[in-house]
Amino acid sequence: MPRPTLTVLPSSPREPEACARCVGANRCWPDDPEVRATIGVARRVALARGDALWRQSEPFAAVFVIASGSLRLATLDPGGREQVTGFAFAGEVVGLDGFALGEHAGTATALEPTTVCRLLWQANGGSDSYTGLEKALLRRVARVRARQATRLAASDAVAAVTGFFEMLRERMPERWHDGRLSLPMSRGDIASHLGIAPETLSRCFRALQRDGLLEASGRELFWRPAATTAALANR
Repeated sequence: MPRPTLTVLPSSPREPEACARCVGANRCWPDDPEVRATIGVARRVALARGDALWRQSEPFAAVFVIASGSLRLATLDPGGREQVTGFAFAGEVVGLDGFALGEHAGTATALEPTTVCRLLWQANGGSDSYTGLEKALLRRVARVRARQATRLAASDAVAAVTGFFEMLRERMPERWHDGRLSLPMSRGDIASHLGIAPETLSRCFRALQRDGLLEASGRELFWRPAATTAALANR
């Protein structure tokens, strides 16, 4: 399937002309100041909890950056079984799967009230050269794949859950307050994403609580990362 081409869309006068004029742009593009100054936003989309930004097999239409909130990414197999493939948080780019395939491999659903910005991106499908934005997007893809490889390499369920919490700490730093976090996703979503049974996840929570690494009640948790390395080494 030929690679689709994104065309520059006219922006409304009510919308920012470039990410550089947005107070939150440094979070979205912290390591690319020159690129940040050239990125335009076609429109902002506000999603309520449970709204889909796109659905599985829909034709690719755009690449988005999450301004606030979070998304749940999931696929349905031919038998109707759902698998949570990942999560996306504020400052992260989503939609590149559709750009590569021509259609979306899964469904992106808002875990909470979420705002996304549609990027203005002129992708030249007939050239081997890349724009600054394309390079930035590809770097993000590489980082995500590296995180996924680390998670899949976990030797046991407790290590997988520990890695998941550390991933949240890395990707959602602004939402942690003195080691406390309100999870945007359910425990069932976490279990599906890690490929373990919900009962196994519950046992992992109890084991981490017993070791003094975790306090959890519903979606509220208190994580003690300073003690994590030593505790896992003892295991």
